Order: sequence, then structure tokens, then C-alpha cells
Amino acid sequence: MITSSELIIEGSYNYLQGNKLYSIENFKLSRRLESHFFFFEAEILSRIETGEFLKVKVFYELNQGMTPVTMRVEKSLGEKYSLEMFEVNPVAHELTYKFTSEGKTKSLTKNHSVKHYLSSPAVCTSAAFSLTKKFDSTGKTPVILVAGHPSWQIDNAHPVESTIFAEYNNRETIDLNIAGQELEAQSLSLYENDSLSLVGQESKVELMLSKHYSIPYQLIDKNLRVDIKFLKRID
Repeated sequence: MITSSELIIEGSYNYLQGNKLYSIENFKLSRRLESHFFFFEAEILSRIETGEFLKVKVFYELNQGMTPVTMRVEKSLGEKYSLEMFEVNPVAHELTYKFTSEGKTKSLTKNHSVKHYLSSPAVCTSAAFSLTKKFDSTGKTPVILVAGHPSWQIDNAHPVESTIFAEYNNRETIDLNIAGQELEAQSLSLYENDSLSLVGQESKVELMLSKHYSIPYQLIDKNLRVDIKFLKRID
């Protein structure tokens, strides 16, 4: 249990496929009073094709420098259950990873440099890397993400590393309207590669970021859209 902390922000998202709501995400951002570390707590609830509910709980902690240091991802679907733990040791430049499912646990340790960023399933943390990443002002910036194992099975369980390329469309604020809410945001695009030959052709993920710890107001990925339902700063 988290003690001696203060709540900073709470919010909620609607996940839409086309215009059909299929998932919701509720989240909170808090700060530890002793260490001044920040942590997100999120819960994502989705109904899958079988009619069952997939529940994902995320704990995502950042140090005083706003670098991700701890991530916990807990998934449940009917009788299926998995738990992943990520712990970064910034001094040793190591990541300790544990995967638990069906009563079994697998652990491993791997290199983890300052260029690596933990990536959770929660949209509220999807742009956390932008809080510390230095962006190329003339083009796309590579970002190395470390995400969880995409399976319920413990066999071959390991962190999944990938590189994306991020680019701010401009540094000015953009007027955004979501369900009648008038918002101001910055536009950040994410690409799978940095090839100039694909300009205008490559698919991308669009993030519309708030000024509140880069928590997105909106995410657009092809026909998937995630809209902020509410974002409340606790004074």
C-alpha cells in the first residue's frame, strides 16, 4: 500500500473503435511526500469478443528527475492471470524483470541504459518519456521503449524492446475540442521508423498532450481513438 503521498491529478479515458466505446481507463497521479517520486495508478477495463472483461492494473513510478524506475502490470481475464514487475537500477544500469503466471515465476536481469524508457499499457503514461527526452529540433527523435510480455504463458517471458521515432509537430499550443471540452494541447507524432522516403505515407500515432506532466488528452492510431473524459488537478 502506498502511504505518505499526495494526490495531484485524477482522470479518465474513453477508448473508441470507430465511434464504439469498448474500453475505459481510470487513473491517478500522486507524489510521495518523503522522496518526491511520482507514481501513476491506472485501471483499464475492456470487453473482448467473447464477452469477458479484461482488467489491467498499472503502477508506474518516476523518480525526482521524472525518469521511470518501477512498473507493475497486472492482467486478469476469467481464470487467466499474470503479473509483471520491472525495477530499474540507475546506478548499475540494470533492469530486473519478473513474470508470474499460473503459480510460476520467471526472473531475469538485463542492461538498461538512460536511453531506455519503461512503457506501460496505460494511455496516461504513454508520453512520460517526453518529460526528459531531448528532442531533435530538425527531425524525428529515436526513443527506446521497454514493454511487457504479450502473452499469458511464462515460456519465453521477457521484456519487449522496440524503437519508435517521435516528433513534435510544433511547439505551439493547438486548440482541441473533445466532447464539447475546449482544450489546449501540443501535438506529438510517433512513427515506426525515421525514413525520409516514407514521408506522407507512413502510418503514425498522434498524441495530443496536456501541460499536466504530458498526460495525453487524446491518442489516435488509425481507427482507434482514446479521448479524455475528464482530467482534474487536485489543488
